[in-house]
Amino acid sequence: MEEDLQALWLALQQWYEQQKAVILPEATHEWNHLRIQDFKSVNEFDHAMHKHSSKLKFCEKVPSDVEKIEKILSTMLSLI
Repeated sequence: MEEDLQALWLALQQWYEQQKAVILPEATHEWNHLRIQDFKSVNEFDHAMHKHSSKLKFCEKVPSDVEKIEKILSTMLSLI
C-alpha cells in the first residue's frame, strides 16, 4: 500500500515492466508460429492475429501492417 504518489507510480511502472518481460517471449513465440491452416475459418485466424498483435503492442513490439500481410500470405501460400 503506497501513499506517496511518486512511489505508487514507480511501483506500477516496475510491475508493468515485469509483466512485459513475462509476456513478450510467449507473445513472440505465438506470433512466429501463427499459421492460417491451424484454424477452421479465416475469422478465427483473424481473431488470433489481433489477439497476438495486442499482446505485442502491450510489450511495445507492434507488428506493422506489412508484417501482418506477410504473415497471412506466407501461411496462405502453403495451402495452395
